[in-house]
Amino acid sequence: MFTSTVVHQSPVLFLLKVAPLVDIPGVGQNLNDHPYLTGLAWTTRPNSSFNILETAHPDVLYDYFFNRDGK
Repeated sequence: MFTSTVVHQSPVLFLLKVAPLVDIPGVGQNLNDHPYLTGLAWTTRPNSSFNILETAHPDVLYDYFFNRDGK
């Protein structure tokens, strides 16, 4: 599985048989900060609201990962 810390590294991509078009160190370093690239998928209860800024809050993500619960 690709992670944000290895996307830019040519040796890792080479081992995975992925040929980078351009090797630019630093590219992909902060992808883990992007709320839409966390790899999470979820459903909401009927009549509930959804706010990505609240959902991606570290406390809420911690609650989901470790307790399988959330706000």
